[in-house]
Amino acid sequence: MYITASHARATSTDPTLNADAILQNFKLAPLNLKEDKYIEWKDVLLDSFITEYDARRLYRHLADDHHAIFIELKSVLGPWLLDELDHAHGFSIIYSAFTATPMAKVLF
Repeated sequence: MYITASHARATSTDPTLNADAILQNFKLAPLNLKEDKYIEWKDVLLDSFITEYDARRLYRHLADDHHAIFIELKSVLGPWLLDELDHAHGFSIIYSAFTATPMAKVLF
């Protein structure tokens, strides 16, 4: 069974592993950034979101193509993936607020 971000949020009992709870009332104050700084921060936030989400790719790669290694590491990979997916979700919330992009579009 693959672990998904929604599963991670739904099954976490640790409030620090729940971006929805932590960022529940997150709003950005109006920013007066020059365009080059806005683009720089937009890129940083997008890279952060993608980097955290790549954990899912590694998890699936090991599960599908290196099953013996996956079984040995499963007790570590599961919690690690849950944590990384929650980070990705948190960055997507921040990215959405920063760029005024609807979450549906941020999540592809």
